[in-house]
Amino acid sequence: MDFITDLKSEHLPALKDFIKRQFNENYILLNKEFFDWQYRGNMKIAHNDGKVLGYCGYVPAKLNAGGKVTDGACLANLMVDKSARAFGLGAALVKSLMNQFPALYINGYKLDTWPMYEKLGGWAKMGNLRRFVKIVDSIKASLLAKERVESIISNAKSADLKVIEKFDFSADDLWKKIKNQYGISQERSSSYLNWRYAMHPIFKYQLRGIFFENELRGIIIFRIENTRDESGAEFALGRILEIVSEKDFAENLIAGAVAEMAGGGVCAADFYTSSLVHQDALFANGFSDMANGYGAVPALLSPLSRKRISINWIAYGRSLSGLFLNPADWNITKGDGDQDRPNTL
Repeated sequence: MDFITDLKSEHLPALKDFIKRQFNENYILLNKEFFDWQYRGNMKIAHNDGKVLGYCGYVPAKLNAGGKVTDGACLANLMVDKSARAFGLGAALVKSLMNQFPALYINGYKLDTWPMYEKLGGWAKMGNLRRFVKIVDSIKASLLAKERVESIISNAKSADLKVIEKFDFSADDLWKKIKNQYGISQERSSSYLNWRYAMHPIFKYQLRGIFFENELRGIIIFRIENTRDESGAEFALGRILEIVSEKDFAENLIAGAVAEMAGGGVCAADFYTSSLVHQDALFANGFSDMANGYGAVPALLSPLSRKRISINWIAYGRSLSGLFLNPADWNITKGDGDQDRPNTL
């Protein structure tokens, strides 16, 4: 009889076999270091007679909502064997997590699975994350985009940013001071930021802070990703994953990061977010949103693909009331979930 259970060490061989069957032997979840980092044992599996038929990984999240912290989770990687999908195993896996957590979200879901979530009830379509794009080198960016894109003049003054190796109590103090401006958000504590960025097993994220009067006033996290186009030409894009800042310092914080990325040879930079908190600071730095013409700049670079530039998301909540229904009242970035990850090794 099929049943749902928490992943245990004795299930790992069968899970690896399942992943190989569904994907390939180079799939990133078969990398033990990455798998252990991503899930830390947080996975529901459907299995029968020693054979895994499906799984759903999740990342527990402390969600701050209007000053109240709620236990939640981000679902990451739902997969069910084709032979078992007609039996509702996917819905059963998701339902088990709905029973466990009062709030859930999925950052990047397959559109054809929406009827399942709709039938389960309590889920809401939240549209796409907004993609803000900064053209740094219009000539190279136009070559990559295969159409003309122009850089927007920025009057933002670049600040000298401090390199951060690991976040400490100063990041906790900053978050406590500003977190309510972000609506519903994963608690950006030092432990979360260190796990997600400083301790990533494969990617090297750049962690930067802006200080004033010896206090941390803002954090920005980015990395530079390299790609080749169809002709073999090389390009680099800056990927901003987090902006956690007092509003008065965000403009200079972003400018400092853009200056550093430009020095690293990027032709463009982007930032995916649901929040409007730092929209004005991004615009002041010459960012435009995807709706205003920069959607041609590819988003998938490893390997390069021009098929998709958006990240959709959905959310579930038992008791988050009206705040839950407005995507702009959330602070979800590409860094939340598993959208910024290696594809192969």
